[in-house]
Amino acid sequence: MSFVRSCAGYGETTNLGGNRRYSYKGHYMRGLYHGQGTLDNADQGRYSGMWRLGLKHGAGRTEFADGGVFVGIYNDNVYKRGKLRNGNGDEYEGTFDAHGTLSQVAPPRLRSAQLTRLFWCGAWPR
Repeated sequence: MSFVRSCAGYGETTNLGGNRRYSYKGHYMRGLYHGQGTLDNADQGRYSGMWRLGLKHGAGRTEFADGGVFVGIYNDNVYKRGKLRNGNGDEYEGTFDAHGTLSQVAPPRLRSAQLTRLFWCGAWPR
């Protein structure tokens, strides 16, 4: 197990113990992810993109453990706008509100036969 403390610049961190297994490669500032970097989390998936003081911020791509993908813009760990493809193949594109809920959407392309999947109530998975 390795940790990066109050450092700046480029570095790598790996934690293979306990309940949280992850690795990060990228830039740091004040010991936090900052700038371009990639976080691999064994349980949740992979994020590659921009960070600001430890939060996803700016352009990025998330590949979820269920096979879903989000490509777009983050604002302090919350989807702002972009394209989301769920693990079942349904695709959504648009603007998200301050809670990560889809607020404007292009007509979705659905692979599932359930029309109820047109409407999403609640926060998108992160």
